[in-house]
Amino acid sequence: MVPATRRKLLRGLALAFCATLVADQLVQWTLLRGGSFLGRRIAPYAPALFDDVQRSKLEALRLRLDPPQAPGPELDFDAELGWCRPPRDVRPAAQAPPQRTRVVAVGDSFVFGYEVEAQECWLAALGRARADLELLDLGVESYDLEQSLLRWRRDGVALAPRELWVGFVPSQVLRNVTSYIPAWRHWTPFPSFKPRAELAADGALRHVPSPARSLREMVELLDDPARFLERLAPHDRWVGACPAAYAPFGASVLHLSAATRLFLTLAERGGREPWIELEKPRSEVLELFSAQFRELHADGIRVRILVLPDRDDLSWLRTHGSGYWQSMCARLEREGHELFDASSGLVAAGADLDPLAWAQGGHYSASGNARVAQLLDAWLRAHP
Repeated sequence: MVPATRRKLLRGLALAFCATLVADQLVQWTLLRGGSFLGRRIAPYAPALFDDVQRSKLEALRLRLDPPQAPGPELDFDAELGWCRPPRDVRPAAQAPPQRTRVVAVGDSFVFGYEVEAQECWLAALGRARADLELLDLGVESYDLEQSLLRWRRDGVALAPRELWVGFVPSQVLRNVTSYIPAWRHWTPFPSFKPRAELAADGALRHVPSPARSLREMVELLDDPARFLERLAPHDRWVGACPAAYAPFGASVLHLSAATRLFLTLAERGGREPWIELEKPRSEVLELFSAQFRELHADGIRVRILVLPDRDDLSWLRTHGSGYWQSMCARLEREGHELFDASSGLVAAGADLDPLAWAQGGHYSASGNARVAQLLDAWLRAHP
């Protein structure tokens, strides 16, 4: 016979369990019923939209489907690249004058010169200082290396440059392992799909096209969580690592409890530190960069790799004395690539401590761009 004290303990535990279960379900069907808590999405993310800005962008895309509308003049959907914009002030002659070296630059917003006028970006400043260079800007905001190199092959090769400059920002390298930008950074203002590069089991480089090859398909993927998960999980690090967070509600037992949903939300948000990624013994991003630049080298064009740090990168460098991206740079240089890193020069100039060196959204201001141009000019003279 169970002693009275043990019966009381078991009864108390049972009551506590039932009370906890009831409280959990009250939270599940009240506070979490709408899929958000304290203004933040709670898993499962079905659809994979994280704020009102993204939802309004989806509605704007939906309005463009019937009747179909032509691409806009600025940043817009691109079936091959995910999104694209026309070249910035690229008006080359049929052939560059023989005394000038034509250069095509590709990369993200730090190459494009986002938040400043065209004539204030570092490419324009460098062009004014170097009459021997003709600089053509094919940068597009939020591009990863795969998109940059795809744009080079599609839009840059035909310009017949002598050199290709490929810029990247260390803090943004995890773009290279996602196919849906908001899965990496939930606050990204536009819900867009993109191509990506992958490494096969044998180390071969594989180019994976964007999962959405039309505006209609893009809208359909966002409207259909099951299809979204099926298409994205094999190629997106965060969707693939935590599929229950993107599955339709009720498709996983983790969706049945407020506690497990909150746990799922926290679990999905991890693994986004670029310094951890680049310091891994076997970093996927590092291996991708190495393979992509090896493939590019086979094209026969002279390539210069440009490291364009943001303010957080410079703060890291000042605090730690070395950049978490420097092992990547050393690897690329050992493999024979020419590489310019603006980081040390910008820290020496105090750019990370100077608010005037930065635009409101975190890109280089006009003066920040001018400083990058000066540093690159000096490096180019030392590495003709």
